[in-house]
Amino acid sequence: VTRPPGSPDGLVTRPADSPDGPVRRPPGSRDALVTRPLREPPPALLFFGVFSGFEAALDKVREAVIREYGPLHPGGESPTWPFPDTETYRPTMGGGLRRKFLVLERPWPEDGLAAVKLRAMEMEDAVAAEGTFPVARPVNVDPGLLDERRIVLATTKPQPHRLYRG
Repeated sequence: VTRPPGSPDGLVTRPADSPDGPVRRPPGSRDALVTRPLREPPPALLFFGVFSGFEAALDKVREAVIREYGPLHPGGESPTWPFPDTETYRPTMGGGLRRKFLVLERPWPEDGLAAVKLRAMEMEDAVAAEGTFPVARPVNVDPGLLDERRIVLATTKPQPHRLYRG
């Protein structure tokens, strides 16, 4: 272990040609602390925020969520309430939007959220493809995770408080 010129005080650097590669770590720490395996994150509750101007579209998504991901948590379906009327959604979804949340019963792995977001987008497309509703995008489905520390919402819109899916 060497301290290269210009190294900040209090940090030790393993040489770049080390078999384990360069690592910066506090003085006195052991390699075991640097190379310890990552812990599996605790599972979280998978939820879906769903909004639409059509109660039947909300029902279709509810059925699809239960069919694909299992039963809802007891009390895992919120009431439906008005969604703010914004210019963002009006051109493709119309007005009079209403929102509800669905929370799944079984815990969900945190690293599975991206795949759920892709499937949620497919659910939206399937409802639109039926041609039953007089708008281009009859429903919006946003999955997320809820645990004792945080709420995480998957999105395709890059925002500071969201995990960007792409």
